[in-house]
Amino acid sequence: MPSYTILTDSSCNLTEELIDAHELEILSLRFMNEGNEYTSYLKGETTDLVCSTA
Repeated sequence: MPSYTILTDSSCNLTEELIDAHELEILSLRFMNEGNEYTSYLKGETTDLVCSTA
């Protein structure tokens, strides 16, 4: 393990393979839509979110 950590947020849209290969840490962004809270990244889970603006 390196003596440093590379940290980014979930807006970078990296693949799980890339995250694991480079031992990256991801800060998950959260957002609210119509009173519901959504998390944009959960390790090992698909979280492709589509919000309706209509």
